[in-house]
Amino acid sequence: MTACVCFGPNDSYLFNSATKWSHHNLPPAVTKLFTQEPKIQDVHELALGPDGTYAIIYKDAHGKTMLSMDVTHCIDC
Repeated sequence: MTACVCFGPNDSYLFNSATKWSHHNLPPAVTKLFTQEPKIQDVHELALGPDGTYAIIYKDAHGKTMLSMDVTHCIDC
């Protein structure tokens, strides 16, 4: 398991280590990754942008590396 720390706008953050997950004020789609069943195994990278934009690379419950992002609100960024 890798360690990942990310800070974003509006006091959002993710802390991921081998023994603990902690997050606050993440975009709803990212929060859902941590609360849905089956749960994801690991987060490799996370970028948080303005207006709920994000990009995340994670390992799903089956061990497959996945990319999810929402940058629709950041067309002019």
